Amino acid sequence: MSLSLQTVTSIILLDPKGNRIYAKFYDDRFQTQEEQKTFEKSIFQKTNTKGVDVILQDNLITVTKTLPEFRLFVSGKEDENEMILYSVLNTIYETLLLVFKAQFQLSVLMENLDFIMLTIDEVVDRGIILELDSEIVVNRALIREEEQLSESVIRK
Repeated sequence: MSLSLQTVTSIILLDPKGNRIYAKFYDDRFQTQEEQKTFEKSIFQKTNTKGVDVILQDNLITVTKTLPEFRLFVSGKEDENEMILYSVLNTIYETLLLVFKAQFQLSVLMENLDFIMLTIDEVVDRGIILELDSEIVVNRALIREEEQLSESVIRK
């Protein structure tokens, strides 16, 4: 019996014009910034049509959630279960919803980018899906953010 871990290859947040807010790539498929940005541009363009929330691009399944101020993308290998990718996408979205109470203005996201990165790190580590319960993710991310704040105060 072989065990396989559920994985993702990238998590990307883009603004409404397709510019990167944040991106994390977990494999070496796109080694340069240029390759990453080309992939981001292609998935942005392919999902620009209303109603498109899953695509196959560069042999990767990509699921997306579109909000007025940003788009969230989660990609996995073409043999990955798209429902698992949706679960990752929804966990990140629900976590942000719990914290920001639907205040998804771009300025709020940019001010709290460190928390968004902590959230993503609590859901996925090195491409391996760790947690899909948004309440647990919120609690862990808030604890880690608090620890980082106290460490920075101690250093000063």
